[in-house]
This record gives sequence, C-alpha cells and structure tokens, in this order.
Amino acid sequence: MVQKVEFLNAAKLPLNKLFFSVKYDGVKTKIPALSEHWIEKRCYTKYKPLPIVEGKIEEGTAITEWLCEADYFNKDLEFLLKLPHFKFWSHIIYDKKCMEAILSFFQEATPCYINICSATKNRKVLPAYLNIYNNAFRIVCRIITNKESEEEWITKEHLQELLYSKFIISIPLIFDLIITYGRVNREMLSRVIQTIFRIEPKYLNDLRLSLQYFQTALKTIQRKTETEEIVDENSPDINTLDDLALYTLDCALTISILTEILPQAKSICNELKMEQSISKFYENAIPLLYKNIYTIDSNSSSLLYLNKARMEFLKTFKVIINLHIENILKNPEESIQQAENYISTLTECLADRTFVIDFQTYFPIEQDIDILKQACPNLDHFKVDFIFKAYTSEGEAFLLDMIKNDNQNSKILDKKSVSPEPSKISTNESTKQNHNRIFEEEILAVKEVFPDLGDGFINRLLSRYDNSEQVIAAILEGNLPPDLETADRKEVLIPPDPQDTLFMETGIKRYNVFDGDQYDIMTNDNPNCIIKANKGFPNQPKNMKQLLDDKSHVKALKERYQQYDLICEDNEYDDEYDDSYDALADSESKLNRTRIGIGKDLLVDELEPDDGDEEEDESSEENNEGDNKNDEKRDTSKDFCENPEVIRARYEAKRAAKYNRGGFSGNKFNQSRNVVGNPKGQGQDEKTLNNRHKKEVNKSSRANHNRKSGASWKRNRGMIPS
Repeated sequence: MVQKVEFLNAAKLPLNKLFFSVKYDGVKTKIPALSEHWIEKRCYTKYKPLPIVEGKIEEGTAITEWLCEADYFNKDLEFLLKLPHFKFWSHIIYDKKCMEAILSFFQEATPCYINICSATKNRKVLPAYLNIYNNAFRIVCRIITNKESEEEWITKEHLQELLYSKFIISIPLIFDLIITYGRVNREMLSRVIQTIFRIEPKYLNDLRLSLQYFQTALKTIQRKTETEEIVDENSPDINTLDDLALYTLDCALTISILTEILPQAKSICNELKMEQSISKFYENAIPLLYKNIYTIDSNSSSLLYLNKARMEFLKTFKVIINLHIENILKNPEESIQQAENYISTLTECLADRTFVIDFQTYFPIEQDIDILKQACPNLDHFKVDFIFKAYTSEGEAFLLDMIKNDNQNSKILDKKSVSPEPSKISTNESTKQNHNRIFEEEILAVKEVFPDLGDGFINRLLSRYDNSEQVIAAILEGNLPPDLETADRKEVLIPPDPQDTLFMETGIKRYNVFDGDQYDIMTNDNPNCIIKANKGFPNQPKNMKQLLDDKSHVKALKERYQQYDLICEDNEYDDEYDDSYDALADSESKLNRTRIGIGKDLLVDELEPDDGDEEEDESSEENNEGDNKNDEKRDTSKDFCENPEVIRARYEAKRAAKYNRGGFSGNKFNQSRNVVGNPKGQGQDEKTLNNRHKKEVNKSSRANHNRKSGASWKRNRGMIPS
C-alpha cells in the first residue's frame, strides 16, 4: 500500500535527486521521488471514439454507452492532474497502463475538421467531449513543463532524457495533437510543439523521416486510387474511397499545420522537395479520386473532405515557397540563390496544369515577382517573365500553347512576345471570343466529373465561366443561370464549319480540300495541274476499241528486242577461229549431261577416246570417218536440251525396276507376293499362307504400324489430352 508522504523539499532539489524517508515496521527507508513505490493501483479506462456513421453520431444505446465510458475516462485524467509532482511523474514513467490510456485519446479523438455540434442533437455529448479534450491537453502541457514551483521541478537535461528515451513524446503523438487540436487551439499547440523541439533537438531527425513517410503515403494513395478506378457500377467499394479521402485530408492537414507552427518544418520540407510531391499528387490523384466518389455517390461527405484537402495542399505549397521570399527579405545581398530556387520550383510545377491554375487563383504570385525584381536586379528577367506569363490570368491559354507547340517554345518565350502585365481585353470582345471558341481541353475536364453531360451543353457553360473548375462548382451548387438551367443537358456539340468562316473572310466557297490552293483552276490563272475536259488524260484512247487497235507498243517492243539481236548474217568462215573453244564446249556439255542423269551407255559412247587422233599413220579414209564421228558428237554436245526419246527410255527402265522390286510384273500383280488368296471357304494354298506369315512378321519394319503404341507413349507423358 502506498503511504501518504508530505512533499517537503526545503533544499529545492530537482526531482531526480530528491529522496523521501518512509517508515517500514519502524525502520526509516529512503526512497527516490521517481520510483514505482509511489504508483497507486488503479484500473484505467481507454478512450473509445464517438459512434459516428456517415457524418452523424448514432443515437440511443451507442451514445449512452459512450457517455458512461467517457465519464470514467475523464475521471482518470483528473486523477492524474491532481497528483503531486513526484507521483505524477512516477505514474508517467513507470505505469504503462496510465500512458496507454492517455495515448488512446489522441489516437481515437475526433478530428478537428468534424463538427460535433452538427453531428448530434444530444446536449450531453459536447460537454463530455470538451472535458476530456481540455484535460488531455493539460496533461501534455504538464509533461513538457520542467518547473511547476520552486520546490517541484526537474532539470531540463533529465526531462530531455525522459521524453526521448522513455518514448513519452514521439512524432506520431505530435501528429495526433495536430489532427486533434488543429486550428482551434493553434497558438497553444504552436507553443507546445516548439517547446518539445527546443527541449530535444533529436526530434528534428525523426521529423525528417516522418515527412519522407508522408511523401511515400501520397504516392500510395495515388496508386491505390488508380487501381480503384471505376470499371462498373459495382466496383470499387465506396468505403475504400471514403477511407482514401479521409487519409488524404489527414495528410494534407498535418503537413499544412506543421509548416505553419514550426519554422524548422518548412526548411525540412524544402530540402525534401515536398512542394513537388504536393503538385504531382494534386494533379493526378485528387481529380481521379473525386471522380470515382462522385460517380458512386454524388452526395458523399468525402467530396467536401477532398475540397478541404485541396485548400490545405495549396496553403502548404505557399508556406514552403514563401521560405525563399523570407530569406530574400532577411538578407537581400545574398538573395540570388533563393530567387533561383523560387523560380525553379515554380517552373518544375508547370507540367501540373490544374495545380498551377488553382494556385494562381487563391495565391497570386504577382507580389512575389515584384519582390524578386526589386531585391534581385541581376536576376534573369527572361525566366521571371516566363513564370509570370505562365501563372497569371493568361496562364491557361499559355500552357495549352506551350504543350501543343513544344517546338516553338523559343518563340513563345521571346521577350517581345511576353509582357509583364496581363492582357487587357474589353468585356465585349472577350465575351465574343468565348462564344466563338470551343474549349476542347476543358470539356474533357468537366466530362471527367460529369460524364452524363453533352459536349454542347458543357461548351455553353464554359462560354459563361472562366474555367472548368467554376463550371464544376456551379453545377455542384446548383447555381446555374436560368437559361442554362432549363437547357438540354444532352446537347451535342456541333463545331463551326471552317468553310463558312473562310467564305466570310475571302468570299471563296470551298467544295473540296483543293479549293483555293495551287491546284485550284477556279481561283488561279495558271494552276499547277493538267486541265482536261473529258475522261482520261490527253492523247489517251477514249474507248475499248481504240485501246485494242492501238499497236504502238508493238513497235516499241520490236525496237527493244532488236538491241539483243546477236545473229551474224555474214556467212564467211573465220580462219582465225580459236579451236580451243570447241574443247571447252565439249567438256562443259559432258559435265552438264552427267549432272542431269544421262544414261551410262550414252556417257560411255561420248567418253571413248578418239582413235583417229592417236593413229597418225592411218589412211585418209579412216581419218575422214573419225572426223565425221567427232562432228556428230560435237553437234550432240551443242544441243539445247536432251533428246526426249532418251529421257522416256530412262524413266521406263526406272519404272520397270520399281515394279519388279515391289512384286509387280508389268501391270500385273506378282503372285509370289499374294496375301489375298482365294475367296473365303475355298481354302488357301501354302504359298499364300507363307506370304501372310511373312507380312505379319515383317510389318513392324515399316511405318504406320505402331500407331497404338506411339499414342500410348505420348498419352502417358501428357502430350495428348486424355
């Protein structure tokens, strides 16, 4: 049992060096002021969140039960606040259940963006919640306070060690404080968080890691949103989309408030390039998530959460880039680098067109640009004018031109073409231009949110409003002009005919794509084309009879083939003819006949040696006979193709040999291979039975007799589905 000890600290020692004397069985014992001995046994109640469903608090048993548990939880908080200084810290350090109960409230508390008054009609809910709300914040303030009085205090070094080493205060707890108290108690929350980071600078390293986690969380939300894109009416689950919307708002609100109340957070976000992560997420994830939720439930409260998240992201981006402006104002002499960083950040975000337009709408950059020009006279005004042109009132048209004409950016960015002031156009002229203009890109943006509207109706809306965001807001709020409210929302867009525009400008009525160009014979005196009055080209046949009677192509072919005429009409014999050509021709013809398969008997005749050439002493008659034979052979070798009779004889010999091998004799079947035999019932001779036996034994040596075994082999190995 804990004994009652009167707190006496006449020496004004710090809590970590203070001891108390306690009697046990008549013996005095010194016990440190921070000890488990001072913990009073108590059953702590954990906080349970309000029973909120679809933005409303459930009435009846659920809220009655919550009120009862909230009363017990509030009594636990009041018990801790009433404890003496040394007992309070003993419970915080050594009683785990006590700290778990305190953290349960910050983890389950109602976020600051939910209005409890409008969520319920029960008058007991708000006072009960506010009591817990205030007492929990008082406990946090007491934890980070090192000195309560002259006698009750603790050294800053020891407090620093307790908060960080014992994990009493952590970065997640700081984020929970931001979400819970938010902008309602902004000044007190700012003091608390700045005090925590002043007591222990190590929290800055943890904060850097946590902000990197936020960048990863934004990417995760975007990836999850893209995977949950609407495919049909049954997918995805609306609860998943609502959770993504709430998570988006929590991230946006946490980063926004943190950068506002903690100066070090702005520097860390700038180093991590948090502004680029915000612009990418704003451009890609939020519109798609909004579209998915609106498609399923157009009255969902998550749409309002997404709009709040958009504003928080824009505020965060403004706070982060204002760090450069603040540094320029503090130290104008060394401001060129800060100005370059400011310009580069805005330039990198130009690809995110929706973000650029919204940011300029709520946070115009004209004043910042003036500061840059005044503080940095050496700054490249070419870049400044480019950013000014991209973000000002002409930014939308400028961005469209820049995206469509990437190759002509140098002309667009010319100093002469970019003016530092917005273009001044009269209201009547701008109205006329709006009525005659077709907003193709903005029509697509509106159809992403309202796919049921017709292009013509959207174009009429855009002619009345400045951009697609205003059109979407007007439709959601039901604040359309009377004539557009009653207009046909399925109206189809019929673009103006460019031929009518040309006719009004030039007086030339176009009928085809060649009207008015270099081939137009109606507008040009000397057109670059062939003029013809009838069908076909000039000097061409007019009908089939003239085409068939025209023989001009025969003459052209005759002249062409006469160039290849190699026939010599001179009959005189040239004595200087080289006899070696005959020998070469003989050898080539013999080789060719060998390749095409001339019979052996013909080859033998041609390859026999010439006896008349070897025996020089024979009579002239024998020589004449030998010369005649050589002439005949020479003539044969010069034949253009082989004699057909020889070819037929050779193939007849091959065919006869084939039939003899296969059991045929001429055209009749060879009886020695007969397996058919006599008709059934008349008996078979011995030769037929032997032939059948031979066929049965030798049939496996040929193909197409192992189909069954082959199919079984394939089926056993899964090659054929069974």
